[in-house]
Amino acid sequence: MIALLEQQALRYPHHGVENRLAQAGLTPAGYRRLREGLAAETARESAIPEGDVQAAVEFFVAHPQVGAGKAQVSLIDQEKASLSTSNLNVVKRILSRQVEETYQCRKEAEKLLEARLREELRARRENEAYRHFQAEYPNHVWAIDFSNIQFLGMTFVLCAVYDEYSQDYLAVGVGLWADHELAAASFQQALLRSSRRPELVRRDNGKPFLTEGFQGVMGLIRDCPVPAHSPWYNGSLESCNTSLKAAVKTSGMQEMAAQADVYREARQDREAALAVLRELVERVRVMLNEDISRLKHRMPPAKVFGGQEEASRERQQAFVARKRQERLERMAAIRANPDGRRAPKTLFAKVESIARRIIGKMETNVLYVLNEALHHRFRLFET
Repeated sequence: MIALLEQQALRYPHHGVENRLAQAGLTPAGYRRLREGLAAETARESAIPEGDVQAAVEFFVAHPQVGAGKAQVSLIDQEKASLSTSNLNVVKRILSRQVEETYQCRKEAEKLLEARLREELRARRENEAYRHFQAEYPNHVWAIDFSNIQFLGMTFVLCAVYDEYSQDYLAVGVGLWADHELAAASFQQALLRSSRRPELVRRDNGKPFLTEGFQGVMGLIRDCPVPAHSPWYNGSLESCNTSLKAAVKTSGMQEMAAQADVYREARQDREAALAVLRELVERVRVMLNEDISRLKHRMPPAKVFGGQEEASRERQQAFVARKRQERLERMAAIRANPDGRRAPKTLFAKVESIARRIIGKMETNVLYVLNEALHHRFRLFET
């Protein structure tokens, strides 16, 4: 207010003092009290010990929602500072202003970084056509994407980091929002679980991936964003997210009966539901990686990602060679005795043939349910 009055005095020197004060809604007496109050506040602030101010700052940083009255009682009770509520309000206003300025500066920096990355992506697409890399070995291509999931009547976000060759879920983060913090935390977790860093990362053009926080975690890893509005270029992870969510919901329904109290409490508290979902997703991730074989490699993804594919390939080749030899022997026997009828299949062979034909057409989530049912049946049989 005083700075405004001084500007008015410089801009309109031909107006009288009372006229300028009237325009600001003040009287000469009110202006004098304003000046005296500001001078008294300045003197009072300068007389506060620096240690008390530091204690007040630390308290408000740790408890930003607490008012000056509770802050005064707490600081005096802890014998850290003895300040009036007016002084504490001044400290809190200064802190709030600094936080707001820092937030605005960071927001502007994020906008500049996003604009620069989008401009680089646009320039690169103009100069060269998009090249879609096919994963040829583990840690060649990683994919990362967000996906929404409904759990206990609430909506949460999954951030999956996926090795495209082995089909291994390296990390599945769970959060409330699809932001750069969830993406960076999930990617960092995947790096800790892997023996080495990937050669490139496939992602979409979402804003969380264009922030300094996520780009800093990626470091020197090659960034490979798909073309805009073309999610099918990240189709391997997009399609697997459906099976992942189905497996999570199925496992949650199975656990709900055994842990009724936990799930009942989680329905009333969003944070409790988030904690339950995180544990559930981690168990499902481990089971999908270690217990469910994929049709592509005919073995669980964890073994492929761990480098056991070569040994499996040798066993597969030996199996194929043995089956080929058996087929050749049967064909030779038929040619030697063309009038003889083939021996009928046994019941076990018929059941095995039908089961292989059915299992080969099952999706991942159905295989997951079948695996759980079989384990449960065998456990009952053993007991």
